[in-house]
Amino acid sequence: MLILVLVSDPPENRPIIRQVKPGPVDSGDTVYLHCSVYGGYPIAKSSGIARVKLKTNHLTHNPEVKFENNVLELYAVEGENLTVKCLAYGNPKAMVHWEESNIELTVPEDSGPRSDYRYPSLPSKIAVAFNESLELAVRLVAFPSPLLNWYLRDTKLNFSTYVLGSSVNTTIYVPKIQKTYLGRYTLNAINNAGSHIININVVEKGKPDMPSVLNLSCGSTTAKIVWTVPFDGGDIQKFRVHYWADDSGAQMHKSKYLDDPGEEKSLEYETQGLREKTVYFFQIIASNSLGSSTTTVKCNTTGIYKQCQT
Repeated sequence: MLILVLVSDPPENRPIIRQVKPGPVDSGDTVYLHCSVYGGYPIAKSSGIARVKLKTNHLTHNPEVKFENNVLELYAVEGENLTVKCLAYGNPKAMVHWEESNIELTVPEDSGPRSDYRYPSLPSKIAVAFNESLELAVRLVAFPSPLLNWYLRDTKLNFSTYVLGSSVNTTIYVPKIQKTYLGRYTLNAINNAGSHIININVVEKGKPDMPSVLNLSCGSTTAKIVWTVPFDGGDIQKFRVHYWADDSGAQMHKSKYLDDPGEEKSLEYETQGLREKTVYFFQIIASNSLGSSTTTVKCNTTGIYKQCQT
């Protein structure tokens, strides 16, 4: 990581260095610094942009960096500390002042490929309609850069890759989905420090998967059911609970529609006013514009009972 440590705001007419895009920078990245001065006096110019590349030894370098168009380009190389100086005319008498900011470079350890947690990861299941396009973009962190391979089932695929330092961005793009493009896509990344495999199942859009019941508990006159939100089939899904007593199936009670909080999260429904010593059936319905899936469980209001019937 590269961290730019800034001094406090300088007094009037003193120059200061700031990082154009604040934040940590990986080894191998390009760093842009801006040299400015308070009070409106011009910044000294040189014949070109200064580029400083550090060597991976333990010496300290203090180059006098000249700025062209207020921008400095540095190549971040691990293992060094660097002091950059910004030259500006500090007053009408053209007295020269220096303002210093330290750039600290640390040595990254070799690391096996892993998902870059700064970005959302792809879901394990993706639904697409025929003739739509498909893009699978994966961001990884690895040092050194890994060997990458994409597969659809057992067939090796063409893909694009962009590497910047320890950040790796790799993408599969299918302009027009047909049946032959459905199935399991696998990304295999490997370097001398480890390996990482990502599997993504691409399916045709359809009705939601069946809800999975986590718990159903019945008191003497109450019931509470909790379930895991399933895959939505590639469309917006909602949930509803129907319930009835085993001896009066014609009298069905229906809950309000419940919104989808996100795949693998949990939803719950609780009701009161049930009859004692009665077996009740509870049906969870997951539906979207393409269809619905149901899961049915039952419990006895004399105690706690769970039995799934699908």
